[in-house]
Parts: sequence; C-alpha cells; structure tokens
Amino acid sequence: MIDWLNTIFLLFLAIISVIDWKVQKIPAIFTTGILFMLAFVNVESINFGIIAFLFAWILYEGDFIGGIADVKLITAIGLMINNIYFLGVAFIIIMVFGIVYKVAWRFVLRNKKVPEDIVVPFVPCILFSYVAIYVVGMMI
Repeated sequence: MIDWLNTIFLLFLAIISVIDWKVQKIPAIFTTGILFMLAFVNVESINFGIIAFLFAWILYEGDFIGGIADVKLITAIGLMINNIYFLGVAFIIIMVFGIVYKVAWRFVLRNKKVPEDIVVPFVPCILFSYVAIYVVGMMI
C-alpha cells in the first residue's frame, strides 16, 4: 500500500465519519470522488475493489450496513488492498468490528426512547475497521 494514499484515505474517512455522525447523510460526491481517485491511482487493485463491492452489497442487502455510502467506502477499502488473502482478512475485520459496533449501539439504545427509524452511523465503524486493517497489514 502507498503511504501517502493511506494517509489521505484515513483523513477522508475521519472527515466522513464526523459528517455521518452529525448529519447522518453523506454527500455522494465525496464517496464517488474517492472511488474514482482510488481506481485511477490503484489500477492494479480494481479486481479487489469489485470483490469488495460484492461483499459490501451483500452486507447492504442483508441490512448489516446502512446505506450506499457504506457500500462505496467498503469498495474503496478493497481498492486499497493488493493481496487476495489480505482482502479476506479485511472482510473478517469489517464483520467483527461491525458486529461489535451494532451490539454496542443496541446496548446504548436499549433503555432510551428513540424512534424506530433511527439511523445508526456506520462510517465510524468503517474508519476503525480501516485502522485495524492497516495495522494488521503492517504486521504481515
């Protein structure tokens, strides 16, 4: 992985996480723009991006993640990876962090009176997952 690109992507995820936390809507121009930039810079990882997109779409259809922005960001993580085995590790990390994140939110919202259609921001979970993926990638 390219270090400057990881730094830019990490900062991007941090900014998008704050937006998702505060507004709970992410402008599509941000996520689409990062996808095009990563696809242009990491042409050799396009196939991993496609696999990550399929994985993210299954998570979206299974109601595990909240929206299309989450699908795009998981696809972007796939574009950052250049090894099929490491892509599998990334999927496992995303699933584990996602499950822990969702259980923690259910625990927090358990006794509170909240509307049924509350949207739980999932991008912060993707940010923490990416940090873990990057750390594991540095160890491998």
